[in-house]
Amino acid sequence: MRFNFGYHERGSKRPDPPKKLIATYRAAAEALRARGELGERLVIGGRSMGGRMASLLAAEGFACDGLVFLGYPLHPPGEPGKMRDAHLTKVAPPMLFVQGTRDKLCDLALLRPVLARIGPRATLHEVAGGDHGFDVRKMDGRTPESVLGEVIGSVADWLEATSPDQRAGESAK
Repeated sequence: MRFNFGYHERGSKRPDPPKKLIATYRAAAEALRARGELGERLVIGGRSMGGRMASLLAAEGFACDGLVFLGYPLHPPGEPGKMRDAHLTKVAPPMLFVQGTRDKLCDLALLRPVLARIGPRATLHEVAGGDHGFDVRKMDGRTPESVLGEVIGSVADWLEATSPDQRAGESAK
C-alpha cells in the first residue's frame, strides 16, 4: 500500500512534525490491516523519510513482521554528525536497508557499525553507484530499469529469506 503524508497532500515541502508523521503512518498501516488483505504478515517501510517514520513507529512497539528501507536517511546531507539511528536497536523485527553507495544521506561507513549493533536482524543491500534515489551515473553503464530490477530483486529475496516458512525450516535443521 502506498500513501502520502498530510504535508505532501497539502502541497507543502516542509514535513509535518515527526509525531504527526508517525501517527499518519500508524493510521495507514492499521487501515491496511483492517482491510484483511495482508495474508500472513505485515512488512512496513518506505523510501527515505517514510522508512524512517516506519522505523520510529516500530521502535514504539507497533506490531509488524519486518521493515524495508529504500534509502534510509541516516543523517542530513553534509551533516554526518547528526545521526538518526538511536532508536533502531529498539526495532525488534528484521530490517532490510537498501542503500546507494553514493547516498549523501547515508554514509555507508557510518551505517555499517549501526547495523553491527543491531545484529542479525539487519541486512544491507548496496546499490553500486546509486545515490539517495538509486540514480546511477552514465559511466556506471547501468540503466534505471536495471537498478530498479536490482532493488526489487533484493527486496523479494529478503522477503523470501525472512518468511515464516523459511525461518521455520531453518530452525528445524
